[in-house]
This record gives sequence, C-alpha cells and structure tokens, in this order.
Amino acid sequence: MAVHEAPVYVPGINKLFVGVLEQGDPPVYAPNGGTYHGGLVHWGAGGGNNSIGGTEQRPGIRVLDPTTNKTTTLLNNYFGSYFNGLDNPLHTTPQLHAQTYRFPSFPPVNSGWLKISLGQPNGIAISPDAKNVYICDTIAGISGTICPHYPNIYSMLYNQTAKHTVHRYDIVDADAAPALINKRPFYYSQEWVPDGLRVAANGFVVAGVGVGMGVDVIDRTSSLVLQIRMHYIMQNFA
Repeated sequence: MAVHEAPVYVPGINKLFVGVLEQGDPPVYAPNGGTYHGGLVHWGAGGGNNSIGGTEQRPGIRVLDPTTNKTTTLLNNYFGSYFNGLDNPLHTTPQLHAQTYRFPSFPPVNSGWLKISLGQPNGIAISPDAKNVYICDTIAGISGTICPHYPNIYSMLYNQTAKHTVHRYDIVDADAAPALINKRPFYYSQEWVPDGLRVAANGFVVAGVGVGMGVDVIDRTSSLVLQIRMHYIMQNFA
C-alpha cells in the first residue's frame, strides 16, 4: 500500500486515515493537507488522473465520512476558475495566482481571498487561542536550482536562496470578516522546506520539512527546540 500524504486522526473511532488512492469511494487523487472537523475528514486534493478509474476530479477540498468511507467534493473552483493543483500534471493553463483562501461553512459559495504575498503558500495552522495563523512559504521547493550544475535533492527542485519560511499573522475581525495582518517571519527551516504544519496545545509549532527527513518543533519565541529525525521523506503528519 503506497501512502501519499494527509494523515488525519479521527478520535471517535480511534483510527488514522492517510491518503491512499484505492481506499475512497470514489477515490481521492493526491490528498495533501488534511484535518478533522465536524465529524468529517477534510482533504486538499491534487486533482485526478487515470489511476482512479478515469473519474473527473479537479483540485479542491474533498470530504470523507470516516464511518462510511464515502467522499464528496466540497469546493473545486473560485467563482468558476479552477484551483491550480501542485501534486498532479496540469492539463489546463493555471487560472489563479498561488494564494490562501478563507472558506466559511455558510454560504458555501462565499469563499474569500486572504493573502497573495507568499511565493508558494503551503502548510497552514491556527494557534489554540485562534489569534494567529501560521502559513509556510515553500517557493524554494519549486523555483529551480541555484545553477544547472547543482544536483537536485532526490530529483526534486530546490533553491536554498529562495524562501522556505513559516510566517505568522494576526487574525482580526474573526467573527465577522476574518482578515490576516502583521505578517512576520516566524521560522526559517534549516533543511529543505516546511510542508505540513500543526500547532500543539502549548503553542509550539510543528513542521514537517519534506526531504529534510524530519519534523521540527519550534517554541513560541521562534526557537528550534527539537528535531525528530527519520530515514524517509517527511511532509505531513497527524
């Protein structure tokens, strides 16, 4: 069984769900980040290809009911423009800039643009007190190499002079029209790029650093306090 990404723990049934193409109904192609909310698993999915039976899927938010294993599409466009998928080959010209969105539960069509200032927004997490948002900028992982003679890591693009940074924002007007202000760098990863992102109950930020093969734990003062090392690529975690 090949695991992709997006592990999500469901406490009610004590199970860990991971992104595997064969296990959904219909299957979900390339689920990346994931979270558990309202009794459902929410995945950011890459799109679709022939490995999932030829079903037509677009990059977007896919929802899994962990009790029935049924999946549905929650959102796959921004007012008619398809989201750009990073983990699947594009067969159409990208229609949107890489950016971060706010998607409230009601009404479902009222998705709103939050931030366009990051080169490649990736992992996202909210602090336990709901006062701050952390967003990774992983443009270093897709912007190419420093020079043609510098080898790519595991055949993946990497330019260490580009951003591989976790940024911190303040949340304002949370109950009416949430907005993010006061962007500032919070953590600059030592290796590769920060991908999956979580915030612990004590406020510590935990980041999977991809081909850096580990998990970085950062305290509230932006200091690296712990690295969990492993012998394989680490991108997302539960």
